[in-house]
Amino acid sequence: MLLLTGCRSPDQGAGKIGPVKKWGVSVGDRVHSTPTVDSQGNVYVGSADHHLYVFSPEGKFRWKYKVDGLVKVQSPTLAKDGSVAFTTSDGHIIALDSDGRERWKYNPRRNLVACAPLITQGIVMTTGDLVLVAFRLKNGKAVKLGKKFPPIKGCLAQAPNGTIYFSDTKTLYAWKLENDTLTKLWSKTFKKARSLPGFDKDSNVYIGTEDGRVVALSPQGKELWTFQARKLNNPKMGLFNRPVVSPKGNILAVRFGDGLYSLTPKGKKEWIFAELERPFNGYITVAPDGMIFAGSWDYHVYAITPQGKQHYRFFTNDRVYFGGAVSPDGSTLYIGSEDKHLYALHTHKKGTTSTKSQAKPQTTPKSQTKPKTTKK
Repeated sequence: MLLLTGCRSPDQGAGKIGPVKKWGVSVGDRVHSTPTVDSQGNVYVGSADHHLYVFSPEGKFRWKYKVDGLVKVQSPTLAKDGSVAFTTSDGHIIALDSDGRERWKYNPRRNLVACAPLITQGIVMTTGDLVLVAFRLKNGKAVKLGKKFPPIKGCLAQAPNGTIYFSDTKTLYAWKLENDTLTKLWSKTFKKARSLPGFDKDSNVYIGTEDGRVVALSPQGKELWTFQARKLNNPKMGLFNRPVVSPKGNILAVRFGDGLYSLTPKGKKEWIFAELERPFNGYITVAPDGMIFAGSWDYHVYAITPQGKQHYRFFTNDRVYFGGAVSPDGSTLYIGSEDKHLYALHTHKKGTTSTKSQAKPQTTPKSQTKPKTTKK
């Protein structure tokens, strides 16, 4: 179903338009999606109200696509031709043209991962129920990329050099895609469960582990260095989530139960931005100038300087569960909340000229609503 309209969804979300918030729009239900932005600045985001929404850079409603059933639309991926692919919580994978018209739709598994699909060499691929599924972006024809793969848990990732990574619980596998066939390059097994890989511009690989380590690997799988974080009192905490590399080469990663770490390119701790009342969600977004953005279960979006100081935090009315996306010009962060809104925030608080001297507060202002304990 395609619906085109020029109206704008009502903004009943948190905060007033001002030095941090540019606009907010309702998306009907909780945002269980990391937005993505096209070259014109249009924002694509999935909602638990079974729709994919598209908004202009100014927050005007462009179009939406409805999926049958009470399902969540998960994080979308944009292709170079402007088409978009995404999965749903009931196991569908869907491709749309750039105007929102359905190109193809399949239900290959009962469960597909919530990560954005990988689009490469004209193929859309994702994982579900421990297997790899792949389709031609152009016509939806199924593609068999190999005869036998290991059980796959989690999402797919691709390095700048084109290498594709996926894994089981403890082993990371590197693959080369050529002539519609995936060929194994190397694998590395970790003692504990590990995160999705992150990459730098040279395709070096960074992995976070459950026992509080960040491991750097070369594109050939050789270990470059390992950082071991401090021991925590809670044995259930300590996992480093997927690392992200800043424009200057620092490695950024959230460690649950601890905070956001910044490591130098050589693997030395630079700073820690400690968690407050509730943990960060684990997704890190970095602007071209190095400003860091992290959503939290304490209902806030944090803007953190490259020096590890708080620049601002924006209060929403519910958990910020997924990550954000930055506009092509670097001026705007788009991020959703479980308060049923997509927000556009200034990457730099208007009226400030420098973020270096901004200090990090240690408590939530009394006037703000106390976060709820949990929500499924």
